[in-house]
Amino acid sequence: MGYRNLFIVMSGLSSGATIFLLFTVLFKINPVTEYTNSSFGQIKTMGYDFFSQLQRIAIDPTNIVIAGVVLAFSMYCMMEIKRYQTS
Repeated sequence: MGYRNLFIVMSGLSSGATIFLLFTVLFKINPVTEYTNSSFGQIKTMGYDFFSQLQRIAIDPTNIVIAGVVLAFSMYCMMEIKRYQTS
């Protein structure tokens, strides 16, 4: 595997970990609840069945640590690849 392909793979890993961590922050700020209070009373939240599962995965501390390690490792690898190619 060439350095260019490895850089692309590491870029994809860092993007995925970043998106996961953004979902974590989103669910910490605004958690998904089954019912939303409105002027009409309680309304079932749209997409609850999907987002409740995603929220449970995103808030799990083990997954947050794994995403942080993957992000740090991929950023380090991209930095080393860039430094190796420019020297």
